[in-house]
Amino acid sequence: MNAQTTRAGRSPKGPSRGKRTPGAGPTKGRILVVEDEQILRDAMGPLLEERGHEVVFAENGREALRRLHESPIPDIIVLDLRMPIMDGWEFRALQKGDPELDLIPVVAISADGSAQAAAISADAYLRKPVAPAELLATIDRVLGERAHRMPAPADETRRFAYLKRLVASVGHEVNNPLTIVTLNLSQSLEDLQPSIQELDQYGEMTPGPSVLHEIESRLVGVTEMLEECQVGAERIRKTISKLQRLSYQGEEPPAVLDVHEVIEEGVTEAWSEVRRRARLIKVFGHVRPIFGEGKALRQVFRSLLVCMAQTLSSQDVERNEIKISTRLVVADSGAGVLVEVIDSGMNTPRDDGAARRDPSVTTWLLGEGAAMGLAASEETIRRHGGHLNVEMNAGKARVFQVFLPFGDQSETEFAPATTPSAPGAALATRRILVVEDEAHIARNVEKALGGLHHVVLTQRASEAIVRLERGETFDLVLCDVEMPGVTGAGFYDAVEERWPQLLPRLVFMTGGAFSVGTATFLATSAIKVLTKPFTVKRLKQFVRDNLATTT
Repeated sequence: MNAQTTRAGRSPKGPSRGKRTPGAGPTKGRILVVEDEQILRDAMGPLLEERGHEVVFAENGREALRRLHESPIPDIIVLDLRMPIMDGWEFRALQKGDPELDLIPVVAISADGSAQAAAISADAYLRKPVAPAELLATIDRVLGERAHRMPAPADETRRFAYLKRLVASVGHEVNNPLTIVTLNLSQSLEDLQPSIQELDQYGEMTPGPSVLHEIESRLVGVTEMLEECQVGAERIRKTISKLQRLSYQGEEPPAVLDVHEVIEEGVTEAWSEVRRRARLIKVFGHVRPIFGEGKALRQVFRSLLVCMAQTLSSQDVERNEIKISTRLVVADSGAGVLVEVIDSGMNTPRDDGAARRDPSVTTWLLGEGAAMGLAASEETIRRHGGHLNVEMNAGKARVFQVFLPFGDQSETEFAPATTPSAPGAALATRRILVVEDEAHIARNVEKALGGLHHVVLTQRASEAIVRLERGETFDLVLCDVEMPGVTGAGFYDAVEERWPQLLPRLVFMTGGAFSVGTATFLATSAIKVLTKPFTVKRLKQFVRDNLATTT
């Protein structure tokens, strides 16, 4: 491909590169040209722009990866193979390893005539020197094939790529604790089976001390493994809970929140940006819960992390650090939690010497998008009765400080009961109706509560309605939400219309809403919800508290 260099290697189009040429046809696509030879970049720029393409350039694979993450995703990549710093083969391997980028087609070009070059994983391969007409025809063909193969719009493609990355991440987060649960349960069964067989051999006779000691040691080991199962199951529960909250797009009513869980969810949303630029360090102190809007606060911490990460160089990942910490503080407005997001001070932009700034005047330092994010975050924090401070000094660490008060509502919500009910005291004769279509869950609820209460099981809401029509009365009703036939919402409507006195005693058990209608129903302030999965201890306490309030 012939080219002429103008003004010490600059493109003849100079700073207008990447814009449409006046009078040219409509833009066909955004092209990322990865080429270390300036003379070839200068030649390809005008050629592609005159064809109606938007063109951006990178001199090596590392710069190309940075551009892919910082700029709108291109429609096609023209990739040289022999380059310094990061060659085309390494770039291609990293690109294919990122679900968000591996769908971008690649046209590889190289003067290398080896089998290794020809075998590069690409949609097309061209040998240098490349005739302009051949390059243009190849790009048109690959773009045409991509359009035919992927009719979905770019946003849909990005959503699918994000979903792939999310599924892979969730698989890792769930499979690790699930492995703990599976191994411990299988080992527990293996250890218990010989003990049961040995006891059966003795019948009504008492085993000797050595046998009892052996069985006791096995039971101790099984107990430890079951405790580890509880830890693993709790990790899975938290992971699923995060996913459900991330997937819910509606408004969330204010609730009692674990600050650390909210931060972790913000980290999850910001992780793709943070991991490319810095190591993340978390130092969480002992703090109390707060009362607030979980979705809005998650967005605050996501914005702060992304804002800080975007000002760090992606080439210094090992040196860059972002630290997020929490601690209990007492301010003029009362006690609360202080969350600090601090960077390592690398690549800090220029500063005029001011130590503390209002978040709304940081556009010049962080960029307009980041400043807008900070302004929105400040408004959210102010709505929660807190405040946001920003410290930025050249050559020093930048600090975002978020103060959120605990507030009276969180204290009331988490205050222990002043007169807890003793197990079995005055509540042993209560009648509890359990409406649950999952037989295993229903039987376990009955086993957990049966020693204290009279438990009635039904698998359908329609069966529960029949019992109420017959005049049966219950002190508490635990009802599943997603059931065949009459749903939990339908059951609530029937109770509200015909037995409104039962509404304060009605509790819904749910593992998550599958539809907007169900989510809206559960978000109603009058609805009592027991979230699945729950432990026996949590179930008993929940029932005890609700029976105490309905006497």
